[in-house]
Amino acid sequence: MGCGAPLVKIILFVANVIFALAGLGLAGIGTAWLVFVEAGHLAIAAIVVGAVAILMAFFGCCGAIVESKTMLVIYSVLLIILMNLKTALATVLYMATETLVAAINDTLKTLFANSAPSFHEIEKSFGCCGTTGALSYVNSLRAIPATCCTERLCIPTNSSAGCVGVVDDLIRNCSVGVAALCIALAALELVLVIFGLCLADHVGNKYKGRY
Repeated sequence: MGCGAPLVKIILFVANVIFALAGLGLAGIGTAWLVFVEAGHLAIAAIVVGAVAILMAFFGCCGAIVESKTMLVIYSVLLIILMNLKTALATVLYMATETLVAAINDTLKTLFANSAPSFHEIEKSFGCCGTTGALSYVNSLRAIPATCCTERLCIPTNSSAGCVGVVDDLIRNCSVGVAALCIALAALELVLVIFGLCLADHVGNKYKGRY
């Protein structure tokens, strides 16, 4: 690796400081959920993933600084595990999108039919109207509420789009965005794995018999 070793050490150190901070933040959020919201499995999963990220960052930083082949190999193995988990998460999330969309659509239709106040709050939050637009109210012989429009006079021609379509688009865009982010992070982690193993090989050649 020659003169590339110092640069690789700096890259690994900086990248793992960022990983450690991200892991600390995720673990903190998970702890807050557990204490104040009682989010159960979601909170515990956040804490576990955060703790693994911190542990991985520890091996990466220390392995690069002290030039420990053992730490660098452990770091690379942990990173490969996280990389595979992110790739699996992206795949599962993308494949589950249609199921999630269908479930939320059913919920929206149920709220529209049985809980007008709750549905009006959704209209305010998402800037939408009815399930499929103002005609949802017209067809069900109900007055078009003010939450359907941004103007004072609310009529079908100036009402917002239907909530089912708006929420569907939001979910699909978020799903694609999160999946793409997971894939991008996995690609970055693959580069770090290569750097970690290369540095471990360099250290092994430099200090043969030490580890």
